[in-house]
Amino acid sequence: MNFYDSQVILEQMKRCGYKETNDERAANLIILNTCSIRAHAEERVFSKLGEIKKLKQEKKELIVGICGCMAQYHRRALFERFKFLDFIVSPSNINRLQNIIEEIKEDKTKVAYLGNFKNSLKNINPDKKGKVSAYLPIMFGCSNFCSYCVVPFLRGKSRSRKLKEIIKEVKELSNQGCREVVLVGQNVTFYGKDLNNEATFSNLLKEINSIENIKRIRFITSHPKDLSEDIINCFSKFPKVCPHIHLPIQSGSDKILSLMNRGYTIKTYQDLVEKLRKEVKNISITTDIMVGFPDETQEDFKDTLNLVEEIKFDQAFTFKYSPRKDTLAFKMKNQVEDKIAKERLQALITFQNKISKKNNEKYLSSIQEVLVEGESSKYEDRLYGRTDNFKTVLFDGSKDIVGRLVKVVIVGYNMRTLKGNILND
Repeated sequence: MNFYDSQVILEQMKRCGYKETNDERAANLIILNTCSIRAHAEERVFSKLGEIKKLKQEKKELIVGICGCMAQYHRRALFERFKFLDFIVSPSNINRLQNIIEEIKEDKTKVAYLGNFKNSLKNINPDKKGKVSAYLPIMFGCSNFCSYCVVPFLRGKSRSRKLKEIIKEVKELSNQGCREVVLVGQNVTFYGKDLNNEATFSNLLKEINSIENIKRIRFITSHPKDLSEDIINCFSKFPKVCPHIHLPIQSGSDKILSLMNRGYTIKTYQDLVEKLRKEVKNISITTDIMVGFPDETQEDFKDTLNLVEEIKFDQAFTFKYSPRKDTLAFKMKNQVEDKIAKERLQALITFQNKISKKNNEKYLSSIQEVLVEGESSKYEDRLYGRTDNFKTVLFDGSKDIVGRLVKVVIVGYNMRTLKGNILND
């Protein structure tokens, strides 16, 4: 969602006449799009603002603003701490940015737009020409109120977009050359439940599956408590729906899941994984896992490791619990020492990395169909793309095949990527 919001921000600034630059010293406008889910993300922003302050002192006409969750989370206190800021804008108000920039230029005043959880982004769709894959929000906010999470407070409760509006946007993406859409939201499997039976997530997948030039459909993130059998069946019913699901488990302990207010048990999750692997050939399952949650004992952590060993996730995004004010977890007793949480996190990362590498070994010598997404940012003169089940593949090839589906034989692997050679037609 943050990545999509950044694209929306960039699109508006282009409409204001701005152009992108990689040179901060050359910039007339700097916008930081921020996240407040974890303290580490905020610390990086605070550090960056310290650097920008020096630029602002040298260049008085420079406009600096903060968008995103930090604006809503810290509100006007940001002006007090960083007096050089010109504006702060919450995620639900980024559609106002064009007017905000004009207001700052004309009135030379500080501007704050906060609250108002009614997104209106349908007329600010970022230009996706030349993009092989595009993020497309189908809903905003979240109504789950997990005890550690600030999203409902910063982005509001779940609000689904109208199905016709989404389909229209997918068709526009298709006409611009996009071949893969990634449906995004804090909980996409909740989609439609607030639309009075006008649409369901399964309906949406069916409609997009029928759009000719779209070759692949992905979605992120799914919540286990809302992953129905109907949605699971979509993987086999609609061939463009890719065999990959990101299904956050968060903890392997029922006690911790209850304290987190996750709404499911380990048994429920295990049953979902069993159904997915039974119904969907070669499905890849990725997850989120948090360690160091209040009252997590060493035994609870061992339960998490045991579950990771049992399920063998293809990848896991692992995090240390980060206390956030306004959440129930912030007030809980038995907060885990930071040193212990860090040790558990490192142990989990090491454990999962071995599993991820082992999972990738089975692709060696296999032939995979890869959607070529572009040039690798890390390896010069190499292309990258993804298999249908979300495995990243690096290979040599000409840029003119970007956007195409190609056959690649896998000749190497590590814990994160596969390496391959294109098969000649």
